Amino acid sequence: MLKKIISILLLALLLGGGIYFYFHLKKVEVPPNSAIKAIPIDAAFIIESRKTLPLWKTISQTSEVWKELLDIPYFNTLNGQLKTVDSIIRENPEIGTMLENQPLFISAHANGMNRFNFLFVCSVPDEASQSTLSSYLGSLKGNNPADNLQYEETTIHCVKIDEKNAFYYTIDNGIFIASFGPALIKESLRQFESGISLMQNAYFTKILNATGDKVIANILINFQTFTSISSSLFSRNFLPALSSMQDFGQWMELDVTINPDEVIMTGFTNCDSTGSQFLNLFQHQSSQEVKVASVVPSNTAFMICHEFSDYGLFHKNQVQYLGIHNKNRNRAEWISRIAQDYDMNIEKYFYPWINSEVAQIITEPSDSTLKNDTYVLIEANDINVAINKLSTIADTIAAKKNEKVYDTTYMQHKIYDLNLDNVTGNMLGSSFDGVSKSWFTSVANYVVFANSPNALKTFIYEYEGGNTLEKDSYYKDYIKQYVESESGVYIYNNMALSSVLYAKYLDKSCSADMKKHKSVFNKFHAASIQFSYLQGMFYTNLYFKRNSSFSKKISPLWQIGLDTTLAVHPYWVTDHITHGQYVMAEDKNESVYLINNNGHIEWKKKINGYIQSPIFQVDALKNHKIQYLFNTADNITFLDRKGNDVSGFPVKLKYQATAPLTVLDYDNTKNYKLLLPCDDMKIHEYDINGKPVQGWIVLKTKETVKCPARYLQVDKKDYIIFIDDAGMVYALDRKGSERLNLNNRMPSHIKDFYILQGKSLSDSYIMAADTLGTVFKLSLSGELTTLQYVKGNNTSTYFVPGPFDSSGKQEMIFINGNNLSAYTADKKELFRAKLKDTPNDAPLLFVYPDHTLRLGTIDKKNERIYLWDNSGNLCPGFPLFGSECFGIADMKNDGALHLVTGADNKIYVYRLQ
Repeated sequence: MLKKIISILLLALLLGGGIYFYFHLKKVEVPPNSAIKAIPIDAAFIIESRKTLPLWKTISQTSEVWKELLDIPYFNTLNGQLKTVDSIIRENPEIGTMLENQPLFISAHANGMNRFNFLFVCSVPDEASQSTLSSYLGSLKGNNPADNLQYEETTIHCVKIDEKNAFYYTIDNGIFIASFGPALIKESLRQFESGISLMQNAYFTKILNATGDKVIANILINFQTFTSISSSLFSRNFLPALSSMQDFGQWMELDVTINPDEVIMTGFTNCDSTGSQFLNLFQHQSSQEVKVASVVPSNTAFMICHEFSDYGLFHKNQVQYLGIHNKNRNRAEWISRIAQDYDMNIEKYFYPWINSEVAQIITEPSDSTLKNDTYVLIEANDINVAINKLSTIADTIAAKKNEKVYDTTYMQHKIYDLNLDNVTGNMLGSSFDGVSKSWFTSVANYVVFANSPNALKTFIYEYEGGNTLEKDSYYKDYIKQYVESESGVYIYNNMALSSVLYAKYLDKSCSADMKKHKSVFNKFHAASIQFSYLQGMFYTNLYFKRNSSFSKKISPLWQIGLDTTLAVHPYWVTDHITHGQYVMAEDKNESVYLINNNGHIEWKKKINGYIQSPIFQVDALKNHKIQYLFNTADNITFLDRKGNDVSGFPVKLKYQATAPLTVLDYDNTKNYKLLLPCDDMKIHEYDINGKPVQGWIVLKTKETVKCPARYLQVDKKDYIIFIDDAGMVYALDRKGSERLNLNNRMPSHIKDFYILQGKSLSDSYIMAADTLGTVFKLSLSGELTTLQYVKGNNTSTYFVPGPFDSSGKQEMIFINGNNLSAYTADKKELFRAKLKDTPNDAPLLFVYPDHTLRLGTIDKKNERIYLWDNSGNLCPGFPLFGSECFGIADMKNDGALHLVTGADNKIYVYRLQ
């Protein structure tokens, strides 16, 4: 497709130069109607290039959109070819630099193979000019008389482009006609002889007379035939919607203006007078303000809005329109079924409260089903009346089914379920059939329908957080100049957020091209089109904008509320059936939840106490099924995938645990050992059945141990490392005997420590930092070194060792007060980032699949989480809402990274960029 476009534009420029050669010298005014008569009436669209060479100059020299496209090889090749042609034309004084007096028409026609060809036509008024133009075209490379064709009395000339492609042209009846194949030229000649033409089509001539003559180009689109050439660009999923274009209108005309970062097209669209086309429904509706942007999320990728001044009249006309196209039968049967099953006239409860706006939106898709991302919004003339009417429907259906009405409250918004399928599609029309379920709530003056309660919670969360499209700085910039505030129909698409949409609805090759050049298309911010009734036609405004600085905001993919406040941060855990990552969390009622990766609670389990350790995922039965193991202060708890206790658990501890549990699998044989320090000042070991291990020497420590154990193996010997609260180090073997006697101490009262494993005891280290930022590095051979990285007297310093740099030296990462900083091993500062407030925990380290590093910090006070790259730059989209420690994982094994965190009683999962 792109190669064909390249050839079209290249030849259009050549033709423009040649045609200009004659008319620039003659200055003869010739109306374009004769050329239009040569365009076959099945044209899907027509481009009228009034000034071909200036059009190329505008595109190539001033359009930033074009410059972005040059990163794509196809367009880069085209740019080089056009520059060459432009240079040739400018060097020829007889050709000049502009096409002034005669427009060039380029029309597209289906060729019967889900593809299309282009026809080029232009008026050439007398024999002298025809001879001059023929001489010019005959001089083009590849022009061989032996390749010419004869059609009746007309010669069709052939110019070979390469071995497979050729360009054909003729001059007949004062009209230059050309194409990439002879068939379309023959059709043009036949039509011209017959006397039939587009100029006999009243809809076409009306729209043609509306074209502006001060613009660089015009585009005319035929809704009756456009599907025939565009279907090859789309997947089967989109063909039903595409086929309905014939019912939308007759012709559209757009005057084209090209600015550096935008393309503006304005004009008119007409439709027939029988009421059989969709735009007729808005003929008796005055344009209304588009208000829905005040409530929809800022990450809206697609939006279609219908605006009404009289919804009752619109609905009456819509029913007639559906009847004309035999589309009302299914709807009528659906309404009749409800009346029969539930003894209720649903129309009586649904339509009277609809005000002036209905919209369907799709937020940035989380997956190709779009189920969790699609919403239908209906503006109510009285939101309380609307909810009461819908609640009556829900109550009536529930009573007939002998079921309880579902309702819940989230952030003071009640969520209901009508318990009916396909409500919005049947009641409002096919433009609003993206929501098949009937969950609904009220937001401001709108009733919002969605496919699940979790989707509604996400919508409510965005609205209550002020993250609406109306407040989005990018959207405000987009609409401020060229988007009308009032419309009858308004369609908006944020291109940078629509990669999943394009993959779903575009042809595979088009989708692959967009995916391959994603970095280019991400800079194309948005496009929109508006239709507003005006003086017998519909004023049409199409606007496209580039914004290279656009950055996607990250919104929760889903969120879910627990019964009460979170007791611990959420954890990623593996599900052995789906092999995806699920979320495990605990609330302050001591209930543990397993939540699947679609945001649904799999189970809830009451335990004794709060989780203290990581959640270890083990295969205790060695059958490739995963169980979840952790400790509380008083128990070791072991749960299977269904939330049931594994036999022998929970294990009641004689003494309270003072540190998190450690689970070791020494030889990777799944013979797990469980190590746990308790407040009797001893280290206890259990087997996977929860029994104390026979032969384990129970070590008594000098002080309480508050850090989990660390394990390493050097020279095939095991070392289990504990550090007590006074900094005393204990290095044990598998049986609990002290293997090393390390006299040097680590800092006291540390919260954690780290192991750097080498090939020998002397190059294997234990690392930790004190509150002043001094790093203690103790080798297993007993040598202690200290190095202070952070200056100042701040007593809230947190440390974590980073990755090794290219020279094999380890980075040191600190949070000191409200500073996040990183240093090389020799104290050279790598970066420093300022935090809004002082965090309460050490920085989090994440290694991405591409081996790059990310650093995480949590601002509990302001309920914000941050992610930084290893240069100290805040990652795009951050900070995010959350107040708990967070984790990052490939949740569905599809290469997409997701982040889980929490705040108050809610779990939030975000899809990262």
